[in-house]
Amino acid sequence: MDTYNSLLDQTETQQQNTQRNRAWRRRTNYLHRGRDCRHTATLWKPEKNFKLMAGRPFKLKRAMHLGFEYPRISPQQRRLNAQQDFWNNPD
Repeated sequence: MDTYNSLLDQTETQQQNTQRNRAWRRRTNYLHRGRDCRHTATLWKPEKNFKLMAGRPFKLKRAMHLGFEYPRISPQQRRLNAQQDFWNNPD
């Protein structure tokens, strides 16, 4: 009975050895690194500076998430727009 179990263990290790490819090595190296360097780069990213974001669509979406309007409109321009909307809409 013991020889049968030892044979089974040997065949299992042989099968595992054939499956150890480059992806397996990279995964094990990643898992056995130190605790502090394992997830810091993937989990925490600093907040982007709004001024440095490129492209109008990105800025519009980010401004919507942050809860302010973009581009900024002066109070005077906002009043003029409201007057035009009031007089131009037949509602």
